[in-house]
Amino acid sequence: MMIPGWSGFSSWVLSVPIRVKIMGIALGMVTLLGLGVTLQVRSSMRVTLETELQRRAAAIARDVAGRAADLIVTNNLFALHELARTTLEHNEDTRYVLVLDRSGETLAHTLSGNPSPELLRANVPAPDKAVRIQPLNIEKGRIYDAAVPIFGGRAGVARIGVSDRRMTTIVAATTRRLLAVTALVSLGGVAAALLLTFVLTRPILALGRVAQAVGRGEFSQKAQVWSRDEIGRLTEAFNAMTEALDRSRRELLRRNAELSALNAIAVTVSGSLHLDEILEGALSKVLEVMNLRAAWIFLEEDGAQALAASAGLTPDAARAQAAHASVPLKAKERGLGIMNVVTNEADALSHEDLNLLTAIGHQIALAVENARLYEEVQRKEEIRRQLLDKLITAQEEERRRVARELHDEVGQSLTALIMNLGSAEAAVPPQFDGIRRHLGEIRSLMATTLEGIRRLMVDLRPTVLDDLGLIPAIRWFAETHLKRAQIEHLLEVAGNRRRLPPHVETALFRVVQEAITNIVRHSGAERAEVRLEFCDGSVAAEISDDGKGFDPRAAQGGLGLLGMEERVTFLGGRWRIETELGAGTRISVEIPVGAS
Repeated sequence: MMIPGWSGFSSWVLSVPIRVKIMGIALGMVTLLGLGVTLQVRSSMRVTLETELQRRAAAIARDVAGRAADLIVTNNLFALHELARTTLEHNEDTRYVLVLDRSGETLAHTLSGNPSPELLRANVPAPDKAVRIQPLNIEKGRIYDAAVPIFGGRAGVARIGVSDRRMTTIVAATTRRLLAVTALVSLGGVAAALLLTFVLTRPILALGRVAQAVGRGEFSQKAQVWSRDEIGRLTEAFNAMTEALDRSRRELLRRNAELSALNAIAVTVSGSLHLDEILEGALSKVLEVMNLRAAWIFLEEDGAQALAASAGLTPDAARAQAAHASVPLKAKERGLGIMNVVTNEADALSHEDLNLLTAIGHQIALAVENARLYEEVQRKEEIRRQLLDKLITAQEEERRRVARELHDEVGQSLTALIMNLGSAEAAVPPQFDGIRRHLGEIRSLMATTLEGIRRLMVDLRPTVLDDLGLIPAIRWFAETHLKRAQIEHLLEVAGNRRRLPPHVETALFRVVQEAITNIVRHSGAERAEVRLEFCDGSVAAEISDDGKGFDPRAAQGGLGLLGMEERVTFLGGRWRIETELGAGTRISVEIPVGAS
């Protein structure tokens, strides 16, 4: 069945001159292709720029969060405002910087006025997330708000607002340029169409057969040049294109081999942070992927170069008739040393081989820099541990000193005052019964105060911990404090009971002391349990209650919990707290000690 009007349309199309057909087809295809490429490039470019903008916002927010942590802990609000201001000045697309405390109050910002409640509520990150990106639509465009928790949200939140205005401008300009290129290409298509009208059937068919062979990957096929006219030049261009494709294919294969080699080196050097392991693994992999005879590395140390690692370096390799090459090891434009290599043959290394060795040298240099930074971090961590040890020791010594002064000065003075009040009370004549009663009340108040001071002295540094050890000290503290609060309690001890190193006993006692104090003050519990377990190589403690519990996220950053965690982690132990509203609380601690 014939579609009405189809016959007339097809007759009209067939009657159009071939020049018009070719020009129409060429112009239409070029235009469609250009518009399609323009739309695709615009879409891909916008997605890429949006992603990069979000990554940049996240990076800036992480930087602000990392630098603001110490300032918030030390309550240095001036430096916090300076941090926000300098961040805004040094990042072109940044529109505002906000630093909030954990309750959502503003600590520092760069806005002209106070932040609106809508802005403060617009992006609230979860404490367990590294960063949260929230797009915000405003009158002047879109802003990507990046929020990063500080110390897991315990110290607050850092937020950065980055505008997409410049990105939109770039996309629009690129689109205009692509449309202009499309127009120019369309003109070129029209010109090509005019030339194609003069092509004869035979050279076109021959060119088509060669094109099919090239499509199958036979780049050695060449089209015969039938004439020196436009078709002949097109044929020559086609032959040149196949040669270029053949060269590109070989170059692509070579680049794939180089990338594989670089990837192998990257995997090797990223497998460790220890300098010796990095260098030995890197040199072995260099010899393998580049088929070299030997390689060695000199590193700068104290202004001089010293041999840091070698592979395949034998007397035979040194005397062999082979090509040698030296590659500088640079990281951030700073020279770290030199890598020397020896080939298996006398042939010199090619330019591509030298470029690959240079790229490998950059990778090794970065790995060396990272390893040295890691060693520096480890050294500083050890210094921090030593300082923390001194701080904890100083705290305990200060507790002893304060307790001793309370006993020697305040306690003895109050005792003497109570005795004098008793003597004065006994000396008052019977007719002054009111004065005698008043003196008795003062003496009772003094006695109560003295008892409170004695409890404070014992809490500061219980002598039972030094004299009898951890278990009696915990039992005494639990009985005196939990019993006074009318909380039923139980102390369980498992394993081989023994005295522990003083610093371990002190740390465990302080953890249990803080936990029991929190139970008495905040939990509303009716029952509490303390369990100690002595194992070979470790000691564990667990303190639990059936109280009302609490929200761990709301309690993050509390000085008591942070102090407990700091003491445990300093000794290389593990710390865990399990709690939720209405379900009680359990604190688990495990500290390594010498095997029994």
